[in-house]
Amino acid sequence: YNDGRAVYLSRQRVRETVNFQLLAGGFAYYLAYTSLPIALRRLFAATARTARNTGLGVWALDESPDFRLIGPESVGPDGCLVFPKLFRRITDYFKDVTSGAFTGNLADWLRAFKPGENDKVVLNGVELPFSDLIQQRNSRIHLQADLLDMVFMEK
Repeated sequence: YNDGRAVYLSRQRVRETVNFQLLAGGFAYYLAYTSLPIALRRLFAATARTARNTGLGVWALDESPDFRLIGPESVGPDGCLVFPKLFRRITDYFKDVTSGAFTGNLADWLRAFKPGENDKVVLNGVELPFSDLIQQRNSRIHLQADLLDMVFMEK
């Protein structure tokens, strides 16, 4: 409302929103923040999970759980499709690596070089830095949690 009152939507009304429809069709990744009510997180995550299980949209191509990272070309138009939050961190990481400002892996970059980019995540009720969920072995990046279970904290 214009007067600042909260708007509460019924479950059916939420299902009619563009956000819900994008998730249901696999046209968008699910990304939740702690400010999103728990009931909506559950509904949106379940909707995205159904789209993923049936291989719809982005889920037919998503490689977020495990992919090869050699350079900036590893993700993006000619590379693999990954979770947008991870994609943004990777592109910034490679800017620092190619400029010579940083040497090391992605998780180390988040921890040591760009702590402001190391989002806090709630996973199964536990708060931890995003870097703790990224495992890198040589050129393989493994996301150690299901991205549909991650809830990001506002900065």
